[in-house]
Amino acid sequence: MIKDKTIGIPRAISYYNYFPFWWGFFNNIGIEIILSDPTTKKTIADGASLVVTETCLPIKVYTGHVVNLINKGVKNIFVPSIQSIAPKIYNCSKIRGLPDLIKNVVKGDFNIIEAT
Repeated sequence: MIKDKTIGIPRAISYYNYFPFWWGFFNNIGIEIILSDPTTKKTIADGASLVVTETCLPIKVYTGHVVNLINKGVKNIFVPSIQSIAPKIYNCSKIRGLPDLIKNVVKGDFNIIEAT
């Protein structure tokens, strides 16, 4: 449950396709959206420092954006698990398991708001 009526959205991966929908949804239910800052070398480095070396760049970037939101004091972070983008076309396991990945590698005082 979102107690403070704000939610952080990382500017990575699915943000670029789905943000207009998320903006409309969360605003219509009275929740303010806080975005992470645009991607920088620091964003990438922060994310890369938390995941194993073999992790792909998009996941490193996403993780860095979650860290950015935590550093901004955001307590609720929206981390969707997008299973499929079309019939019989599935995302990779890291994107599908993004909420679990973030729970296990990012430490801090925050809540993950999951969606599947």
